[in-house]
Amino acid sequence: MADFYALAELMEVAVFVVQGAEFRYVNPAATRMTGYTRDELLRMKFWEVVHPDERALVRERGFARQAGVDMPQHLPYRLYTKAGETLWVAFSGTRIDHEGEPAMLGTAIDISRHKQVEEALRRSEGRLRRLVDSNVLAVLISDLNGRILEPNDAFLSMLGYTRADLPLRWDALTPRELLPTADRAITELRTTGVATPFEKEYLHRDGHRVPVLIGIALLEHGGDECITFVIDLTKRKRAERALEASLAELRASEEKLHRFAAREVAVREAERKRLGFDLHDNVCQELTGVGMLLASVRHRLGARQTSLATDLVRAGDFLAEIVEHLRVMARELRPLQLRDLGLGESLTALATRMSSPTTSVVARVPAPIPRLGDDVELSVYRVAQEALANALRHGHPRSIVVTLVADDGRLRLEVRDDGCGFDPALRPRDALGLTGMEERALALGGRVVVKSTPGAGTTVAFDCPLGRTSDAPR
Repeated sequence: MADFYALAELMEVAVFVVQGAEFRYVNPAATRMTGYTRDELLRMKFWEVVHPDERALVRERGFARQAGVDMPQHLPYRLYTKAGETLWVAFSGTRIDHEGEPAMLGTAIDISRHKQVEEALRRSEGRLRRLVDSNVLAVLISDLNGRILEPNDAFLSMLGYTRADLPLRWDALTPRELLPTADRAITELRTTGVATPFEKEYLHRDGHRVPVLIGIALLEHGGDECITFVIDLTKRKRAERALEASLAELRASEEKLHRFAAREVAVREAERKRLGFDLHDNVCQELTGVGMLLASVRHRLGARQTSLATDLVRAGDFLAEIVEHLRVMARELRPLQLRDLGLGESLTALATRMSSPTTSVVARVPAPIPRLGDDVELSVYRVAQEALANALRHGHPRSIVVTLVADDGRLRLEVRDDGCGFDPALRPRDALGLTGMEERALALGGRVVVKSTPGAGTTVAFDCPLGRTSDAPR
């Protein structure tokens, strides 16, 4: 027995000898497990280290085992340590003779961690079972060979089946052309235990296809049973198709609107061009003729009617100013310089013409602008022209900066002034200038954004696709 005690002193398993109600021997592992010293344990009843709920049972079994009653050798119990903690132990005991009297040799192994894992697994299985049985989500347990072992009602209902139709196979419910997708998921499952969620289709009992999103995980690593979560995508797919149809209708409507706006701009430009020709070739010529007639009358009067001659000179000068003003208007109505100079230089010339002693107008074109389609160049020029006119007419600025750049496939124009600004929310509905700019932007598939704050100036930003370009001379 001395050799046994010497060996027990070295063991990591709690070893003890009970005779009657008391401990006769405890090894160091038993003291570490219970938190009591050896002397304390040797003064205690053996059931006093057991959880209060199990003391009566342990006491009864301990005496019965010493009396030779056949008892299970391996039992789980809860120990109650000196610190008040509860430990689960796996107890093994057998009857022995100790100093000529019946006794019990026992061992105890701490299985608390094992019990915690078991409890966590039990709770996890319970939650999973509640999820499956709740039918909130379609769930099935199957194997990798195609058999459906346990589908929930939500899965069966989604495909038009009942439990009377069991057993079912997931490979038979999968369209043939989609089976390679399932094979790839199985390969991933065998490697990692989880398959990346993927979309597929199941065959409904009536033959139509049900689009779904699938998530799969093995129940045990290395096993062939898995749990599959299935989300029905029918409503989402229907909504996507409806959205695509709506977007197609919207794109068609936008295209019609663009074409309509382009026609409106073209008609307006044609009218402006006609007016320009009429002003230059008809009105200006006729007014010039009137001026020549006034000069002839003044010449015939000579010195006889000095005051009348003076009035005729004034009338002629005033008429000349009107003719020059109309010629400027005619040039702006049909800006021929666009054809010869291009957009960048034309905007620079426009800025120079619109500068005055009270307002500085500067055009900045950091890089050469490629030649664009006539409609693009003319519309951008008109937007700049209108934005400058609005700034000078309403903003009373000291400075206006016009910036034109082409990058990332888009043409960007900005007209920024330091004038009095305005509240965009109070923009009048009959603001034809802003409306005209918006129509031109729409015709080119672009947009105009006006930002302004009372007292802080106004910025008009226009951008549109570059569209077609050309290096050919105009």
